Amino acid sequence: MRALVTGGTGFIGRHLVKALLEAGWSVVCLTRRRMVPAEPNIACITADLSVPQSLNLPPADMGRIDAIFHLAAQLPAPSGKIDPELYSQTNALGTAGLLKTFFQLQATVFVYMSSLPIIGKPRKLPITETHESRAEHPYLASKLAGEQLCEDIRRNHDRKIVSLRLTSPYGPGMPEHSVLPLFVDAALSSRDICFHGSGQRTQNFVHVSDAVRACLLAATSHAAGIYNIGGSSSISMRELAAMIVALIPGCRSRVIPSGRPDPQEDYRWDVNLDLSAKTLGYAPQIVLAAGISDYIDFLSSGKKPYQWWLDA
Repeated sequence: MRALVTGGTGFIGRHLVKALLEAGWSVVCLTRRRMVPAEPNIACITADLSVPQSLNLPPADMGRIDAIFHLAAQLPAPSGKIDPELYSQTNALGTAGLLKTFFQLQATVFVYMSSLPIIGKPRKLPITETHESRAEHPYLASKLAGEQLCEDIRRNHDRKIVSLRLTSPYGPGMPEHSVLPLFVDAALSSRDICFHGSGQRTQNFVHVSDAVRACLLAATSHAAGIYNIGGSSSISMRELAAMIVALIPGCRSRVIPSGRPDPQEDYRWDVNLDLSAKTLGYAPQIVLAAGISDYIDFLSSGKKPYQWWLDA
């Protein structure tokens, strides 16, 4: 089997590339800048999702592609700066261009990494795949547009396209500005861990290895359509902080309110995984405490995340 992967240098993407290689696949990574592979059975081509013409990949040059895993996206900047045009160009129009490539290469399956927060504020619990979508940020709106394009092609052209609505992925190599690594970083130094609001907002965390396994199941099962992919349970921010403190021997961090409001104070991310279990065969295997413990060990070891490419 041969896969084309976008976002292969990102958090989930690099784990997916590693898993594909271990499973005997050969991999072609699409990247914005030229990369030199450090692994056998991997190639790299240069293209930019924000420049649709760069996605014109001649089948004669590409060779056979069985599956396309589309993980690349223009993410929100940690600074909070919003660029709706860039999100739309990269995430919506870029997905449209890659779907065209899917047809041109005559690939069998297209796996799109979507995001559960495209639904906006959860209004009906537990959250199923039929929950209405009201994206609350231009980034999420662009991801929703990409998902809707995938669904339109799937329904009207009878193609195997799977959209995975991921909850909050975590694990080695995750972005350092999100809540879980910020809590862990504070706890490792015995600094106070501060939660916003009452700390009762819940989140569902899914380990990166479970997210990767969902991608592989999507490519090799008979499933098509939209599926929720998450962890086994949700946890409040206050409980998350307390769990992290308990997992670090000798940690003296206090779990205290920051005094700042939480704009998502009343959000509850309780996710229904019945459809993905029944159709994809997906069930999360990593419980949160074990996954966080593994992440703490990774940070403490000073190891770098896996990468399939050589440093310049």
